[in-house]
Amino acid sequence: MQEFARLKHTVRINGQPRKVTTVELLLEALKAKALQADVPANKELERLRDRFTPVVKDGVGYLLAPETLTPEEWIRRAEIHNRFAKKPKS
Repeated sequence: MQEFARLKHTVRINGQPRKVTTVELLLEALKAKALQADVPANKELERLRDRFTPVVKDGVGYLLAPETLTPEEWIRRAEIHNRFAKKPKS
């Protein structure tokens, strides 16, 4: 899924070709729907913003850590991640 999200696509923006990721395309489509008063699209944008925007209070940022995992859950996630990771070039 992460590989799909990072795929680059060439699109025209203001008449100019630009390379953007699948995630950027999806977010732009969601934003366009939200701007047309699509309530579910707006709620999804808010959910994504709340989940991925760093928390800053009084000029100090906070790191939000993911949920606590058991060693087995952590290993399973690492195995899945490694299965799809690209090997570095030598």
